[in-house]
Amino acid sequence: ITTMGAAAQLTDKIALHSTLARSSSSTGETVTTATVGSQASTGMKVDDADVSVSVGVAQSNTGKRMETANVGVSKQVDQETAVSSSVNVSMDEAANRASSLSLGAAKKVDDKTGSTAVLTVDDSGGESQASTLTLTDSRKLNDEYQALVERSLGTSDTELRRSNKYALVRDKDGRKLEGSLTRQLADSPTQISQ
Repeated sequence: ITTMGAAAQLTDKIALHSTLARSSSSTGETVTTATVGSQASTGMKVDDADVSVSVGVAQSNTGKRMETANVGVSKQVDQETAVSSSVNVSMDEAANRASSLSLGAAKKVDDKTGSTAVLTVDDSGGESQASTLTLTDSRKLNDEYQALVERSLGTSDTELRRSNKYALVRDKDGRKLEGSLTRQLADSPTQISQ
């Protein structure tokens, strides 16, 4: 993957950014992605909310094309609590649309412990819709290591999914190494997998 980007700070509260990326797969497919966006810290109706907007186009040498748009808002409620929301919409070369809505909250319990909750609703454009609630607890063990526990519950038209993930993460010199164990269970009217 080759990526180039540029950013400009227009005012003390508004920034513009753009990226151009090119990636190749082992099958010979080459994808070029261009994204342009802006981010603003604004006082519109909500004090000190951060608003971001971006649009992008991905085009491959095989004719596949994907257009995307994203709008997100985040707010630091107090020193320990933040909330966020985002809406993503995409459309492929056959005019198939998909959208996603995400609502999240993060709470800093103390200097070493934090919790997050994220609800995501995905709509693939047809009659298929899926929802996922993910709860994550993290604990910093020392300057390099962090323990994570992530629990997810998801539903769709055809199944109920549950997963538990336990991870140990090492973050040193800007590099992240993660070891994890995940247990997943999916129930559907036709089959049960574990």
